[in-house]
Amino acid sequence: MPVSCAAYGCNSRNTLESRQQGVTFHRFPLSNKPLLQEWRLAMKRSKHNGELWMPSPYQRICSLHFEKQSFDETGQTRRLRSNAVPSIFNFPDHFEKLHRKQKGRKRKYVREDSDYDVCNGAEEVGEEGGGVAVDGGNNEDDEDDVVLPSVSKDVLQNPHLEHSYSTPDIDSLKRKLQIMEKKLLQKMKELRAAKERERRPRETCGTLLRELSRKKIVTITQQLMEKLQQYEDIPVELFDKSPTEYSTHQKSFVLMLQLHDSSVYRYIKNHKLPFPSLRMLRSWLKSTNDGPGINASVLQLLLNKRLANPYEYTCACLVIGALSLRQHAAYDVCQKKVVGLIDYGNGPEAYSQNVATQTLIFMLVGINGHWKAPIAYFLTNSLTPGAQMELVLHALHELMDNGFDIKSITLDGCETNIQ
Repeated sequence: MPVSCAAYGCNSRNTLESRQQGVTFHRFPLSNKPLLQEWRLAMKRSKHNGELWMPSPYQRICSLHFEKQSFDETGQTRRLRSNAVPSIFNFPDHFEKLHRKQKGRKRKYVREDSDYDVCNGAEEVGEEGGGVAVDGGNNEDDEDDVVLPSVSKDVLQNPHLEHSYSTPDIDSLKRKLQIMEKKLLQKMKELRAAKERERRPRETCGTLLRELSRKKIVTITQQLMEKLQQYEDIPVELFDKSPTEYSTHQKSFVLMLQLHDSSVYRYIKNHKLPFPSLRMLRSWLKSTNDGPGINASVLQLLLNKRLANPYEYTCACLVIGALSLRQHAAYDVCQKKVVGLIDYGNGPEAYSQNVATQTLIFMLVGINGHWKAPIAYFLTNSLTPGAQMELVLHALHELMDNGFDIKSITLDGCETNIQ
């Protein structure tokens, strides 16, 4: 970062352009205290508390603030003379001070409460404020003068406010004390509330299910707890949001809970958490491409054909079958996700890290027409009969909502699928 000049109103920076223009930057004489004091007074800078500004070892002042005779240019390098003092500044009018020569008096720095100037130089104090010059004598050959800082009108009317260490009146002290007591009580109340929140255990999906099982409100099997173990750290307050704002993890938990135990899902929805409706869950099970789930594109194609020929494309039979898969997971570069895992649709990208071993296929076959179409498939792994039944119900509701008349359901291995 380029070094900037520390003088008031100077925008010079140590850049290539400034060096080409012959501008040099010089350190403050920190080791020479008398000379440093002259530089500090010439700079006319003060701190907020009124003390004279002290430069740091990293601050610089540019050559534009020195007279030409202040430099030694006899050698190859342009050097600043040892007794040089900056004298060229662009101060505002209220920074200009009186130059009265008075003999036998030293220049004195008077501490001020002003936060912008050390030596203000007006002769009188008016309504707009200004500096006050104090003569030390009548001898005009004196080397220095005493310059007092600006004094506000309030200080002149109330002399006890002149110094920051002066004691204010009792009423103002009482008011300040009351304000500080109110702030203290508010902070103590906030602290107690924060400690109470830290002590209060954070309720998660796992603690909610265990609490319902402990109180025997609903029956939660060990198998269900194992399937939902990966979701037990989800805070329950996240379900206060709208279902459209659910994260992938939240959608996975709600769908897995509804598919594997709809009674627990209904109880939590009615008494504990604002779970989404079944229609919303079916929208999460839909797929707009060739991925797992209820294929919305195929349904739309059948709807278009039914408009042209309602007799052939209204009555149909739902055929459900299962195919075994070789356990294999791989990264699909086109879809940019891992395929081969358990997947139920277009909501979450991957409901589980378990590899799928079976695919459940739903085929719609026409009764009055010679047609059949795969409307859905799901990648599963040891899916329970209850979960299969919930998937069949979701598919039936979706078909009936679209106006199809399902006359029968045909299952592959019917005896093993009957509860």
